[in-house]
Amino acid sequence: MGVVNVGYPITMYFGPENILLAMDVRFDRNLSRDGIERTIDRVEEALRAQYPKSRHIYLEAESLKATSVFDSSVLPPDGNVAD
Repeated sequence: MGVVNVGYPITMYFGPENILLAMDVRFDRNLSRDGIERTIDRVEEALRAQYPKSRHIYLEAESLKATSVFDSSVLPPDGNVAD
C-alpha cells in the first residue's frame, strides 16, 4: 500500500455526524511524490468507507518514533473506533 507505519489515530467529535481523524504516517521511502499522493487518496477512501462519519481526515507524513507506532491490539474486537 505504500504505508510503512502509522501513529495512533486521534479523533475529535464535532457532532454526531462530524468527526475529525488525524494520524501520523510513514510512507515507503521509494514512493515518488505522485505515489504518496495516490497512497493518501487510497488511505482516505478506505477510512471513509469504514468510518463514514469521519468527514475530515488529516494524514501527517513524517518520521515516527517507535513509541508512537499504532498498535492495533488496543482496538475493540470489531475494530470500530468511530461509534
